[in-house]
Amino acid sequence: MNHHDDETDRWIEWAVGTPVESSEVLLGGMSSVVRRITLADGSAIVVRHITNREWLMREPDLISREARALELLVGSTVPAPKLVVSDPGAGRLAMTMLPGAAHHASPQLRSSTEALADLAAAVAGVPLPAGHGLPMWRSWAPADPTPPAWGDSGLWAECLAAYATEQPPLPENLVLLHRDFHPLNVLW
Repeated sequence: MNHHDDETDRWIEWAVGTPVESSEVLLGGMSSVVRRITLADGSAIVVRHITNREWLMREPDLISREARALELLVGSTVPAPKLVVSDPGAGRLAMTMLPGAAHHASPQLRSSTEALADLAAAVAGVPLPAGHGLPMWRSWAPADPTPPAWGDSGLWAECLAAYATEQPPLPENLVLLHRDFHPLNVLW
């Protein structure tokens, strides 16, 4: 599906110095519109534009943090895109395009659990230099969570009880953590 956002197209053209030929909305983007931008030279980049203004107001440094994380991943074993340009004030970030597809069907996800765990471990294995520029982790979870109506209510009760009573140990070393790590944020 072609989806032009003239303001974003002008921003990309200014940033990379090449005209935008077309754009396509990609799967994913629960709080953002994610588009593949094809440039006149035939290359493609991906633009994430946060459209959830309330979330962006609550997390005004979100794009800056994501840009910094992409910079930290350069040269690591994590197959991550490279930062092209970011515009934190507008909630936009452009990155190189990687091959792959997001899995959203249950059979695909069940077979991907081990690979997801390996990828999360690889992200946590990226060294964080002094003055890395990222904030410490903080929970987004409510103080008194209630289980959702879907799923195994017994398992949810067990998980919520553990959440309420267990305090995770403080790490000896700081690690990089993907705060929105889920199957629609991973390419396969």
